[in-house]
Amino acid sequence: MKRRLQNICLGLLVFAACERQAQAQTNQIFIETMGTTAVNPWLGGYTDNSWLVTGNSFTLATSWNCNADINANSCGLQFKQGTSSFTDSMLATASGISATGVSGFIEFWIKTSGLTPNTGWAFQLNAGSGFVTRLSESSGTNHNYQLYHYDLLPSELVSNLNLRFQFAGGASTNRVDLDYISVSVVAAASSTNTTFNGSLILGRPTANSMIINTVANTNLTGYFEYGTQPGVYTSQTPVTNFLAEQPLEVVISSLQANTRYYYRLRFQSADDTTFLADTEHTFITQRPPGSTFTFCIHGDSHPERTNNMYNANFYALTLNTAAADQPDFYMTIGDDFSVDNIPTNEINQAAVTYRYALQRPYLGLVGANAPIFLVNGNHEEASRWAFLNTNLVAPGYSTVNYSNIAAWAQIARNEFYSEPAPDSFYSGMTNDTLPSIGSLRSCYAWTWGDALFVTLDPYWYSTNSVDTAYAESQHPNNNTWLVTHGDPQYFWLKQTLEQSHAKFKFVFAHHVMGTGRGGIEEAVQYEWGGQNVDGTWGFVTNRPNWPMTIHQLMVSNNVTIFFQGHDHIFVRQQLDGVTYQSLPNPADPNYSLFNSDAYTNFIYKTNNTGYTRVTVSPTNVKVDYVRTILPANELPNGITNNAPPGVTNGQVAYSYIIPATGLLNSAVATNNLVLQWSAKSGLNYFVQWSSDLMTWSNVSVGQTNTWTDTNPVSNQPKKFYRLMW
Repeated sequence: MKRRLQNICLGLLVFAACERQAQAQTNQIFIETMGTTAVNPWLGGYTDNSWLVTGNSFTLATSWNCNADINANSCGLQFKQGTSSFTDSMLATASGISATGVSGFIEFWIKTSGLTPNTGWAFQLNAGSGFVTRLSESSGTNHNYQLYHYDLLPSELVSNLNLRFQFAGGASTNRVDLDYISVSVVAAASSTNTTFNGSLILGRPTANSMIINTVANTNLTGYFEYGTQPGVYTSQTPVTNFLAEQPLEVVISSLQANTRYYYRLRFQSADDTTFLADTEHTFITQRPPGSTFTFCIHGDSHPERTNNMYNANFYALTLNTAAADQPDFYMTIGDDFSVDNIPTNEINQAAVTYRYALQRPYLGLVGANAPIFLVNGNHEEASRWAFLNTNLVAPGYSTVNYSNIAAWAQIARNEFYSEPAPDSFYSGMTNDTLPSIGSLRSCYAWTWGDALFVTLDPYWYSTNSVDTAYAESQHPNNNTWLVTHGDPQYFWLKQTLEQSHAKFKFVFAHHVMGTGRGGIEEAVQYEWGGQNVDGTWGFVTNRPNWPMTIHQLMVSNNVTIFFQGHDHIFVRQQLDGVTYQSLPNPADPNYSLFNSDAYTNFIYKTNNTGYTRVTVSPTNVKVDYVRTILPANELPNGITNNAPPGVTNGQVAYSYIIPATGLLNSAVATNNLVLQWSAKSGLNYFVQWSSDLMTWSNVSVGQTNTWTDTNPVSNQPKKFYRLMW
């Protein structure tokens, strides 16, 4: 497997459903070479097929041959003069053409000369409800022979398809030459069901589109069919070629928002005569506000750490368990494509690419039905520091030129997984395009239902090393202020949070600052929290252009949960009303409790293994830690390998709810601020206010939904408020 993947072609192919049909195995079911006998006037005979001809303005002769197939075609047809009415000069097939199949197209050659405005030709089709014009040229344009191509619509793939050409002229100089008409279709698929030998991973969902990122293990020809009911496929993509081990994006567009679609792949090899049918899969387009939906996320999978943090069968079990939840989408938090354990004398583009290809069969277990969103981790080596420093020195090694390990990693990520770039649906960094990579697609934001989702990348925007296995001695460990998310990413995050009116806001990053251990313990330091390592305030000195720290930014914009990985442990924490949620490994066969000592202030923490399921509703957010257990460890009276006793696979180990209680409105009257919110029965509320987002005054207001600040607003130039419960 590894040797085959060394030869992966890195050019990503993109094929949209609305584009012209790509090359595929086709059957030419109709051909008209216009015969070999010169006839003047031509009235329908002496050709390969029978034609119904209206008018006497047509001639067959060798003078008008387009040479499309010199062995079969010696004559061409010419329309000359005629009248100004298209219906006076026409030729139509005398009998219908059986054009049934999964797709098809029509081609013909035309040359024009001596035309004047309002003269020319029109090509029409009759699929059973009358002739409809599909191609035409009536502006008096003159040109040599050109090939015209028309892709048949699904409604035109019928058993009785008729063709017709119309011509308009009038002047003696008007000429239109027509030659070599063909109809081709791809044979109808068989009903045989089989399993596709490859992987399908959805990506970049919007309200009206979805991308299916496809990798076939062998060369195949195929297409996707889809519809809104199981087993009923009313639409299909054009047939195209899937090249072995080469990612290809198929874009399905013109979908309906908030709609579940069902789809499957039809495919055949070069030796097949029919198309086989893959398993049916499903996806849903963007949910509107007021919807209830689920998404799932796992922590660092670390597939290179076999029997330490990772077991392949266990990983598949976790992903299949998550897939059974039918999440709208699935996220990873980084360290899923560990490039940094490649020996320094073996680093090349193929070896880096292999790390990304390795995850395809696994992430496809959930990704065929739920779009995958990736977060960049430190072990991926995709960082600006590595991009700018191609001569890296690893401990114990001499200087090695890695060419550009960071570029190779990001290219592979963007090709094998369809991550968002800034557009009308996704927000993102618009100034992060780099040579050889293009748009990084490493941080982005989107809205789904009542929630805003924001991913951050602490690695691609810091010119100093953040956390890397290579060149460990070059880490700026003595001054972590040199590690930064960067001004562009900070102000993009600020704008994204401030402009969002979503009821819930989720932020995802591999870890606070991208390095260190712990959650809120780290969140008070450096640019995230403003403190120096000794607890003194260093923010203003080190980030003079930033109005507040990243944590303060999340507090002031009511971020619901910050998700992080890196520490391989499930921990729930809270700081200033923001939940900090650390994520466990998804496939640790030892069910370990890593880095527990780093978490000194927590609401709950526990050991591996599993994934996190989040259900968003109009009234609350529910977070479940779903445990996954290997079958051998599911014992009724105690579980081996440190796993909790009595647990079976898929049980919820821990759950909590964050209610959607928040400020509904506020008003200033007589220099006092009145706050109102939607309250949940039985909850005791606290209002906190601050003038600097650092020192907070706490006011207990009890089980109510309103509070008036009796301190005159004029006494403070600015106040920040937050609701606690």
